[in-house]
Amino acid sequence: MPIERYSQFGARLHVKASSYLSIRISSALGRQNSQPAGAKYSNCSIETFVSMLDSSGPDPAILDPDRLRALRETGLLDSPPEASFDRLTELVRRLLGVPVSLISLVDVDRQFFKAQCGLEEPWASQRQTPLSHSFCQHVVATREPLVVECAPLHPVVRKNLAIRDLGVISYVGVPLTTPDGHVLGSLCAIDSATREWSEDDVTLLQGVAGPVMNEIAVRAQAKEIHEYATQLQIANAAKDRFFSIVAHDLRNPLQTILGYSSAIAEECHSQPDSEICHFASRLDAAAFSMGRVLDSLLQWTLVQSGKIKYEPSVFHIDESLNAAVDLVIAQAELKGVHLVPPRPSNCFVEADSALVTCIAHNLLTNAIKFTPSGGQVLVRVDQLGPEVHVTVKDNGIGMSEEVLSQLFRIDHEIARPGTDDEAGTGLGLIICRDLVELNDGRIWATSRPGEGTTLRFALPGPAREEAIDRSSSRPNVDRDSIAGGHVDVGLPQGAGDATR
Repeated sequence: MPIERYSQFGARLHVKASSYLSIRISSALGRQNSQPAGAKYSNCSIETFVSMLDSSGPDPAILDPDRLRALRETGLLDSPPEASFDRLTELVRRLLGVPVSLISLVDVDRQFFKAQCGLEEPWASQRQTPLSHSFCQHVVATREPLVVECAPLHPVVRKNLAIRDLGVISYVGVPLTTPDGHVLGSLCAIDSATREWSEDDVTLLQGVAGPVMNEIAVRAQAKEIHEYATQLQIANAAKDRFFSIVAHDLRNPLQTILGYSSAIAEECHSQPDSEICHFASRLDAAAFSMGRVLDSLLQWTLVQSGKIKYEPSVFHIDESLNAAVDLVIAQAELKGVHLVPPRPSNCFVEADSALVTCIAHNLLTNAIKFTPSGGQVLVRVDQLGPEVHVTVKDNGIGMSEEVLSQLFRIDHEIARPGTDDEAGTGLGLIICRDLVELNDGRIWATSRPGEGTTLRFALPGPAREEAIDRSSSRPNVDRDSIAGGHVDVGLPQGAGDATR
């Protein structure tokens, strides 16, 4: 640039700086004096104002607590380089033809370079400078682009140590502003020679600043999601531990109570009308109901924690269904509900036989629970194409459309007492859904109030029927282990306490 143009350039900078410094001095000094802001210093030179500015520390806008909080919440300070940000500084360098481009985040006493392109050592490795070497701090302070064509002559930055130590002669930077209006730093271009920046240069930088803020927003969201995920893992671990304690530590003493209550109730049969017999029967029923609740909690805990042993095989589904019927037939007789077992079929499925028994047991128990004395529960098996459909149908109290739509959702609490006021946790059908899906099947329900409910689940048939070994297709159910309404099928058999 010819020497005479320096004079013109300096005069233009003097006018701009005077306006800028008038605002700064008004803010810093005008409030302490009844005179018009800055009037006391009207005879001071521009150099005096700059000196005062340089010695006053960071601008109050830089120290704004909300801005600093927003900056820290991004998680970008002192974070490692990332290609997504580096590409943007490289883009600026190429488009503007400058040796250096930076994404600078302005902290309390430093600027941190989230991305840089073209910096020399040691700054490239350190990725930060003190504010004494920062032009970007002025972008944050004014919330406006800063254009410097010749730094040694610029009244705002001429004493900045970046001129001497980093070789910054010309600079253009635009704010990086969050949706909440906080300026985190600047996207800037730097040259080691004087340069006349055009309005197009500023517009281009502002255009790239948008993607920079998008990347910052994405990273902030990723950080937030990671924090939520960590909290969720902790909460899930605490939940699993809680249910494990409930299901295991309470189950053993409850079994003892149930054993004694059953024995007392049996002894009282000789005096059915006595008060002690009445209390013993109520105690036995309450203990049995509590055992069902604990079984369901344990089942659900195992399903949610992924601790179920899943061992699929090809087997005759009648055997799993008959095992489930054996478990609930006493319950049905006691309540006066007629239980119709499935007719013999020739249907084979590819699933875990123990889990299928558990599914059928839960569905049957729930059907009995919501069917009054004198009602009926029917079980049917059908081969429909490549699937085997199992139907459990009752003529009990049914349910409304609202309850039906929420039947398999854990986020809705719709547990209802049975027709004999049987209690439940509301987990029965949710457990059935999870176990059916574990076996690559599906489950659904239809119902009308006062007309009963039909629950169906479908399981895949064997891939090749000729590969079925019927002699080895029996489910893994130890019938000798059936005692007290339980069977060892890999999961404790919960009482069907689904929400209907």
